[in-house]
Amino acid sequence: MTDALTRKDRDELVRVVRMRGKLAHADIAEREARLKAQIENELSAVFATDDSRWDDLTREAKAEISRLDGELAKRCIALGLKPECRPALVLSWLERGANADRQRRFELRTLAAARIQSLTRAAKLDIDRQVADSITALISGGLSSDEARAELECLPSADSLMLAPSVAELEAVYDRQRSSRELGR
Repeated sequence: MTDALTRKDRDELVRVVRMRGKLAHADIAEREARLKAQIENELSAVFATDDSRWDDLTREAKAEISRLDGELAKRCIALGLKPECRPALVLSWLERGANADRQRRFELRTLAAARIQSLTRAAKLDIDRQVADSITALISGGLSSDEARAELECLPSADSLMLAPSVAELEAVYDRQRSSRELGR
């Protein structure tokens, strides 16, 4: 199909592909912001005891605690405890549950930020790869020689450029750095 396109057509299509790539990057940034806001909403949610979703359960729990506290009061009187000194049963309501813990919220935010950043990078890479593939397909259709088309395929892969380090290699580097520091003391 690209063989039938004129140079002007290809140039226009390349321009449109780049424009759509920029728009996709903007969409990714907007999605990233929405994901962060969603996490913040979940972490900062406060639930009132009189919320209609559990108001009936709260009322029942208060009534039962009150009844049991009355039983406790009777036992305390039987034991000779003064009413003002006796233990009491009360209903406690955690408005935020486990999210009331500031350290937990900090750790979850940190994890969310790392995860969202990873998703953002992957999405941008996918967009860039699709843009590059589209532009390559458009341009390769206008190339007249096999050598020129072959040149489009000559880039090395990230895997071939970034070999995974082994723990043994890392330990050797660590040991050399530690030895250098100890000699410098």
